Amino acid sequence: MSKTEAVEVAELPAKDVRALVKQAEDKFRADIDDLLGRRKQMVGNLLQWRHDIGKVASRIVADRAKALHERTYGAHVVEDVAALLEEKKEVIYACGHFAAMYGEKQLQEMQAKEWPWRGVLSLITVKDEKARDKFQKKWEDGKFKNTDELKDAIAEYNSEAVTTGIKTETRGRKKGVVTGPVKTADTIMTKFTSDTLPSLLKALEQAAKDDEIDEKKREMLHDHVEHIRELIPAMKQMLTDTEKAIKAAKL
Repeated sequence: MSKTEAVEVAELPAKDVRALVKQAEDKFRADIDDLLGRRKQMVGNLLQWRHDIGKVASRIVADRAKALHERTYGAHVVEDVAALLEEKKEVIYACGHFAAMYGEKQLQEMQAKEWPWRGVLSLITVKDEKARDKFQKKWEDGKFKNTDELKDAIAEYNSEAVTTGIKTETRGRKKGVVTGPVKTADTIMTKFTSDTLPSLLKALEQAAKDDEIDEKKREMLHDHVEHIRELIPAMKQMLTDTEKAIKAAKL
């Protein structure tokens, strides 16, 4: 669930927003209930179950975003789905990637060839489609003794792909492999420090002084603030890692 820049949208009347939110939540409940209802039917068919979870989670994200007339936090949806299905959040994320990478026809082909979920977990970490197809074919041709061998081979490939990408960019043969992320980070961090964060601090200061915030608005703000609070430790660590990487890059 990729992050995109926020865009300005026209505000909807409060009653319309409430109606849309309720409709999205009702749809969310119906999707989850339907999924739970089919759970017993899928015993022994783990790939189908994981694929269905991924499709439902993705659809819920889209439904909530549409209802709220703005971007919705994918992490919140994942937490809700994980709790209701009694699965780990990491599993829900993996299911989402699986459903996004493989359609129904491909799913049926993998089922026919008895792909284990552990193997799929390794396969979906390969971003390049051609490389992913090669690993899939090697597994189906019996080139790997078990999923551990497949996992190790893919981990080695992913590591080499990152290293090779950086070297290729240095030689100037593959433009954008390194410069793209750097430019994007520069733009986003500039906006974050000069606009987004100051605006957030100002809003929080105002909220601290405002005793007349209605309950629904306060509850909504509370959810967003809690999510921000959860992200802060990860952001601190990422900034520390970024600073170390900048020093190591010697640019």
